Amino acid sequence: MLKTVWTVMATGMLAVGIAGCGGGSSLSEDYCKKLDSCNALSGTSVSQCTEDVNKSLDTMTSSQRSDFEKAAKVCLDMANCTNFLICDNNL
Repeated sequence: MLKTVWTVMATGMLAVGIAGCGGGSSLSEDYCKKLDSCNALSGTSVSQCTEDVNKSLDTMTSSQRSDFEKAAKVCLDMANCTNFLICDNNL
């Protein structure tokens, strides 16, 4: 996935349209937490991953961000780490 834009700029989701609706965590934070739970952050914290992902997303056009968001949500819906990481690698 941008060969793990998630695994830190090569972990590299949205803060601005996704940080979203009132409390709760953002899609980027949820994604980084899932990477962490799958032991895929390679020494990076969830906080740093989230910051890196948000910075990356800030460089995308609205259309690119929307497409990336949709794809990331599909990955997050994967039930196990193996499938999630395969999905992540294909982003």
